[in-house]
Amino acid sequence: MAGISNYYEDLVLKALLRGVNLTAPTNLYASAHIGDPGDTGANEVSAGNYARQAITFVDPVDNGTKKECASNSDVVFPRATVAYGGGSGVTHFGIWTAASGGQCVWSGALTTPKVIDIDDQLKYESGDIILSLD
Repeated sequence: MAGISNYYEDLVLKALLRGVNLTAPTNLYASAHIGDPGDTGANEVSAGNYARQAITFVDPVDNGTKKECASNSDVVFPRATVAYGGGSGVTHFGIWTAASGGQCVWSGALTTPKVIDIDDQLKYESGDIILSLD
């Protein structure tokens, strides 16, 4: 899966079609994954001093037939105390409603996997994470 999660699709459709109030999360958090997160946020890094980090986005912009929002600041994770994914690296990102627990609302593949060894620091540069709807 890449894109909006089933959880958030359900909330958006209920808001648009059923008049159910949709409360946007106060904050969003970026995660790192060593495999496809699917709709549940699976394969999230879980060791080595890892913790989700706050992420913010610009207002939506037109890009052809799509609307896109890009991250608007660097997202820097703590220094790793173990290699993520046994050295195979981080392949996907997730966007969550909480720093721990919460709901995964979006995910996607990184353009280039990032190998994180001991003492490395994973960083998503400003603009690296782009969420789009078509």
